[in-house]
Amino acid sequence: MKVIPPAPTAGDARDTLDRSIFRATRSLKDSERWKLARSDNRYGLQDLMNDFHCATAVDLDMAKHPQLKAVLDIVYRENGSASGYLKEQYKRKRPFLIDAGEICIARDEDLVGSWDYPSGHATLSWATGLVLAELFPSHASAIMARARAYGESRIICGVHNASAVEAGRTLGAAVFAALQATPGFQKALNGAKKELAQVPGSAFNTTTCATETKILALSPYPYSKK
Repeated sequence: MKVIPPAPTAGDARDTLDRSIFRATRSLKDSERWKLARSDNRYGLQDLMNDFHCATAVDLDMAKHPQLKAVLDIVYRENGSASGYLKEQYKRKRPFLIDAGEICIARDEDLVGSWDYPSGHATLSWATGLVLAELFPSHASAIMARARAYGESRIICGVHNASAVEAGRTLGAAVFAALQATPGFQKALNGAKKELAQVPGSAFNTTTCATETKILALSPYPYSKK
């Protein structure tokens, strides 16, 4: 509550901007960026590692890297707890429940019954990106760019407001900073560093990664359909 700004309220400047961005990004429906946003909806740790595959240039299999899984389990748990707490404090509606417009995933009961601010996906992806950037410092720029894009997929999909994604990034960074002071996290992080020190780069699908890079490059903020 001290770190994250309060959620926008109906009619204020931030809310007005959120409404405008939601309406504008509906034009991206069925674009390649829209399809990537749908894919980014996946939320499990292995799904996340698959999404960061091109950025890290490493095949990060949770079953093969238990020390990495241990540190990411902490990140997953603490970020989920923090974002969930704030969602319940602010109870801000998701954008598609305020303005008419299609979203990139099904409007199921869980989605409709949950809150917008801050974005749990953006919180988790940013904190995960910070961990991966520390584990693979030579790929830090690509990793953080992908972390940003993963969060922005929630805006493009239409399931979160832009302010919720921005708050999620701030929250993810704050949780990561707080975790740095805990012995359990430091032990897990050091274990992951040792585990991954000798992991070779993977023969990833260069066509897939080139396509992803192109998609992200053509979707700057503010968004336009290209």
